[in-house]
Amino acid sequence: RQAVIRYFRLMPPVLVCSLLGWAIFACGITFNQEIGALLGNNWDKAFYPSHLTLWGAVGNGLFGALWRGDSDYCSVLWCMNIILFGSYLSYGILLFFGQLQRRVLFYAAFFLLTFTAPVYTAFIGGIAAADLLVHAGKGGRGGERRGLLLVLAGVVAGNFPPVLLPPGLTELTLYGVGAFLLLLGCGRSTWLQGLLARPWLVRVGEFSFALILTHFAVVMSFSAWFFLTMHGRGLSYAWALGLTLLTAIPVNGLFTLLFQRWVERPTERFAHWVYRQVD
Repeated sequence: RQAVIRYFRLMPPVLVCSLLGWAIFACGITFNQEIGALLGNNWDKAFYPSHLTLWGAVGNGLFGALWRGDSDYCSVLWCMNIILFGSYLSYGILLFFGQLQRRVLFYAAFFLLTFTAPVYTAFIGGIAAADLLVHAGKGGRGGERRGLLLVLAGVVAGNFPPVLLPPGLTELTLYGVGAFLLLLGCGRSTWLQGLLARPWLVRVGEFSFALILTHFAVVMSFSAWFFLTMHGRGLSYAWALGLTLLTAIPVNGLFTLLFQRWVERPTERFAHWVYRQVD
């Protein structure tokens, strides 16, 4: 059931995100090229270089972003196919290997295989961490301290300088290792679980996906325009950037709230409806 509804859970927000990218382009309110020219920044100039169309946005939202990682209409959509295929990978591993006594050997084998596709390491780490927590428990005495040490190790692994890595090992693999250690550590620490379960943090987490999907459109339109305006009035780079960041917070917050209410919530209800229809 989860595998069947996964596409329907991701597609509507991605589609709206693609349409939002087309809309700001069609209205002529993308200012990333001007920012790129002013600052000599090729990253800014790389977006929206060609004409975007309504039907192209629809195709990108329905298929391109989710199956190929196309990000022509919004930069953040590059990872949507990784999320979709990683979910299918997780469901497949659980379906075929989840009941085996020696499934840890398969986890290890899949971990080694992800060296050819490191973006999926974190999915393997998540499955392994959850399995260990369910079947091995919190580790008895000293579990709280070990949990905090595991979280610290996960933070170090996830932020290890890529330039220090040996050939053949990428930061994406370390992200996966870090995710495994973080999940395992949080599961072993009741103090961290209590901290992360605080209502305001849970509430922030509910808005995270909406923020990811909307912030790029705000940055390339309103924030880019605001920075250009402030800089054009004689403000230094630092002052213009500081004011842009201050205004970006409430504007991004507003877009996130609207997206979460009018797109995310209906999508969740739709996905639950699909789930109930599947035998």
